[in-house]
Amino acid sequence: MSPNTTDQTPSIVCAPDSFKGSASAPAAAAAMARGARAVFPGARVTELPFADGGEGTLDALLAVWGTRPRTVDTVDALGRAASAAFGLSPDGTTAVIEAAQANGLPQVSDVELQPERADTYGVGLLAAAALDLGVEEILLCIGGSASTDGGTGILAALGARFVDADGDPVAPGGGGLAAISAIDTSALDRRAAAVRWRIAVDVDNPLTGPRGAAAVFGPQKGADADSVAVLDSGLEHLAEVLADTSAEAEALAATPGFGAAGGIPLALTSLLGAEVVPGSTMVAEAVGLTAALADADFVFTGEGSFDSQSLGGKVVAAVRDHAPASARVIVIAGRVGLTAAECREAGITAALSIAPGPADLAALSERAEALIEDTAAQACALSSPSDHTISTTKGRTMTTTTQTQLAVGDIAPDFTLTDAEGRAVSKADYAGRSVILYFYPKAASPGCTTEACDFRDNLSALSAAGFEVLGVSPDDTESLKEFAAEEGLTFSLLSDPGAAVAKAYGSYGQKTIGEHTFLGTQRSTFVIGADGTLIHAEYDVDARGHVARLRTHLLP
Repeated sequence: MSPNTTDQTPSIVCAPDSFKGSASAPAAAAAMARGARAVFPGARVTELPFADGGEGTLDALLAVWGTRPRTVDTVDALGRAASAAFGLSPDGTTAVIEAAQANGLPQVSDVELQPERADTYGVGLLAAAALDLGVEEILLCIGGSASTDGGTGILAALGARFVDADGDPVAPGGGGLAAISAIDTSALDRRAAAVRWRIAVDVDNPLTGPRGAAAVFGPQKGADADSVAVLDSGLEHLAEVLADTSAEAEALAATPGFGAAGGIPLALTSLLGAEVVPGSTMVAEAVGLTAALADADFVFTGEGSFDSQSLGGKVVAAVRDHAPASARVIVIAGRVGLTAAECREAGITAALSIAPGPADLAALSERAEALIEDTAAQACALSSPSDHTISTTKGRTMTTTTQTQLAVGDIAPDFTLTDAEGRAVSKADYAGRSVILYFYPKAASPGCTTEACDFRDNLSALSAAGFEVLGVSPDDTESLKEFAAEEGLTFSLLSDPGAAVAKAYGSYGQKTIGEHTFLGTQRSTFVIGADGTLIHAEYDVDARGHVARLRTHLLP
């Protein structure tokens, strides 16, 4: 589909990762979708929040599946009572578990870290709860753990016993691994071995050694040099117990990805036949990414920081790889670290930062959703149907509009826009009522402030006569909120960032200020009658005295 073809409706898919600490993946997808709809009101827009198998995967899958989290009693990495959530697919056959929900570092941040004691038992309790619901597959996301126990805690919660030479249970956690003499699986929950396990892994670290679980990730879990040595040797010993030969044990210890989350893949692959898969691949299959992108014309994706690492197994790379060759893949991020040439080489159409100018992280985080929405609208506006032609004047190329203006008796075009409070407002909301819909170019500018304050001062009389007032401009919702608060405006201000609604009303075109000629929203006012047709249409409005003249016309 050509974005410049006006008789076709574009298909747009919004599939971002979370913007860490600023916007969840579902919130980011919704913001992108609002921006896209502002420019293409009739577009088919699909919100498909995505993740790479780490933090945020549970939220992303629940949003796509449309199911609620299941909260159960469990324990944290230190064995203390806790509660944690897992997800269930709509058909009840697949469970998604984020290990960090039970054994994550934040859950034990209130006490001194205990790297040799911390275990994954609580994660096993989550798996047992999922098995009780009759699932056939468990998707296990393992980032952010506080433990280094090789997954033994999960197996213990499911009935396996890890015993020492005297037949007694070993101490929980990575510190007890070296004492394991045998593994008793006679009481292991048979359902655990019958279901399919897939473990999402986004690192290639081996189980042991300088790049292993203990050496690389142990220090962030509180392990000093001595503890790292204990944990590393414990994992090496566990591999030897699980393996039939020394060669097999060495292979287990060297397997890429087995060093993830304190070695969780080791015990689960050996005793339950679990599969280790790239996190983005697992999530892509779970949400049906290939089918969702099959006929997409525009694909929006993104994350907090977009750089070269984003192209190696992360969300952006997965979305790009699944998008059809004809689609435009646009990355929206808090920070963009690649040049335009690097993006093109990587198969990315464009990468846009949400930063409107110099700003610190706190400021961007606070307004992240509004900025994501505005950036998506800006990207779509660059490819929206052409509404102008090119003519030449005095040897210079300039833009002149060819839009059709509306007249009294015309049916007022439909619209759905976001107000200053983030709520969706539609023409349909005012069915059976009369509405004054006025367009203005920029909040807080002198002329627009004069006009808005005049509407404010005449609002009581207009309302008493049955007229609602709606102001529309290309400003983002945060700017509208500030404008309304500063001037005490009590009627709704709507954000039209891509000027799609302004264009529909013929209120977008060439403007000249001084020597500068450009395209933008033009000041105009429409009155929509109770039957949805226009009873007043006025272009090229002079802000000074406009409301008084309109009031005289409407309230003779």
